[in-house]
Amino acid sequence: MLALNLAALSLLLTPSLGAAVQAASQPTNSTRLNARENPAVVFTTWADTRQCNTNSKSSWTNSDGPCYSLPGQSMSVGSIANTCRTFIYGNSDCTGTEMQVYPGTCYDVRVFHTLKTFCH
Repeated sequence: MLALNLAALSLLLTPSLGAAVQAASQPTNSTRLNARENPAVVFTTWADTRQCNTNSKSSWTNSDGPCYSLPGQSMSVGSIANTCRTFIYGNSDCTGTEMQVYPGTCYDVRVFHTLKTFCH
């Protein structure tokens, strides 16, 4: 019985299942830019403007899968991996109003609260 409980606990603690649980419950905070990573999406946000043109910016990297919180009033996508698509959402759980985003465009994200990238 103890061996069975330990096996079940081991399955619950595997990274893939843990990531699925995390994505379903709460948005994840985006990760600050790290040059050694190979992220699904790289983007920049601005908290003080809707025009993506001040020095007051933050750069982020996200992997595919989880629903991430989207900070700021505007965002510009730097890159999206070749096999990926990135969307922003109006609700805090990656539902509601949806818009696909593309590199090189400045987006007003005052009404968008989360971001999710899908890769295949």
